[in-house]
Amino acid sequence: MKIKLTESQYKKIRLMESPLSEPSVKQAIWTIIARGGKSKDYKHFGKDRLGKTYIGILHFTGSGLGRLYKKMGNSITQEYFGKDVDQMIEEIPTYLIWEEAEDFNNYRNQWKKFLSSPSSIGIQDEAAYDKFNDRLSDTSFSSEREIAIGISIANSSPTLLKDLGAEHEWDAEKMIRDYCKAQCKSEKKFRSRCTVINQHFPYKGTDREYVFKATSCEDFKEKKIDTWEKDGPYDEWMDSQNESLIKKRKIKLTESQYKKVLLREFGETVRDPKEWYLRVLEWVDSSKDLDFETDEYEVVVYDKNGSYLGYYDKEQGFGFVVTEYGIGLEDEEDIIDEDDASTTTSSSSGSYTQWDDLVSPVRGPDNTLDNTPWSVSPARGPANTLT
Repeated sequence: MKIKLTESQYKKIRLMESPLSEPSVKQAIWTIIARGGKSKDYKHFGKDRLGKTYIGILHFTGSGLGRLYKKMGNSITQEYFGKDVDQMIEEIPTYLIWEEAEDFNNYRNQWKKFLSSPSSIGIQDEAAYDKFNDRLSDTSFSSEREIAIGISIANSSPTLLKDLGAEHEWDAEKMIRDYCKAQCKSEKKFRSRCTVINQHFPYKGTDREYVFKATSCEDFKEKKIDTWEKDGPYDEWMDSQNESLIKKRKIKLTESQYKKVLLREFGETVRDPKEWYLRVLEWVDSSKDLDFETDEYEVVVYDKNGSYLGYYDKEQGFGFVVTEYGIGLEDEEDIIDEDDASTTTSSSSGSYTQWDDLVSPVRGPDNTLDNTPWSVSPARGPANTLT
């Protein structure tokens, strides 16, 4: 015999077979939603940012308040308000807007009496349990962590819970990841409930593909590692590796990367561009002895003999200045041949290149550095190539 059930009937049967753990739901509500009483409390009676009246641990309002009335029953609503449950539900719109009803003060006073009564907490817990037991009925959540994640999302938006569940096949870890990531984008902050999940409901299962461990919005951003910064993340990683393994590794570098490695090995780091220029000047008698090669990313400087003196990375905001003279004066056969479409030839001055954004720095009065050091285009000396 086959029996056809409506979706509502199926959910009710499923809830009776495997309901959520009441202690787990209560713990999640108090820890995550109420934040231990800091955000919400059993005795709360107030108004939200829209001017609506809210009541109790879940800030019951609207239809949620109707659920609470049903748990109170006629005996309690008659005792405190002189009305039965149906009438209280019918009058929810009357008291929905803060202090709009004529007898709102009496309504408020009667609620405060009930919220301070011995039966208040138990009734609110029952109403809260029914709410989330219903909202999580489509899930297979059973652990304390899964229930906490489900309640965190469902309390913000039941629709979002369903959408994330469908997208990730009810994988709680991926659901809370996307929920918290979306909160970072919309609210520009890491919500407290995202922190509480790992603090109070740590993952205790077996190894799996992904476990939510984020502690701030920064954890969702793509991190850029500066490979070439001295004493940076790359250096720290290299220092932690076995030296014998590093020697056996073969790394392919572009010519640009190869140059940067050499510059790093044969120069001291300088961040301020003017300080970098002054350090370079220490190797020559005059600024006229400097020969610059530049593009939108970097500046390389040589002396009139073609000896490499320094390098400055415009994007990273730091450069290097040599600590010993004569680097770059290799034999002709060791030079890396590099075609440069911007290089032209002059019968009087040999090869030269013109730059749009870098020129020879000029000195001001009293041998001081002019504030616009790159304002005049320098004359190029012989072509110089870094190997």
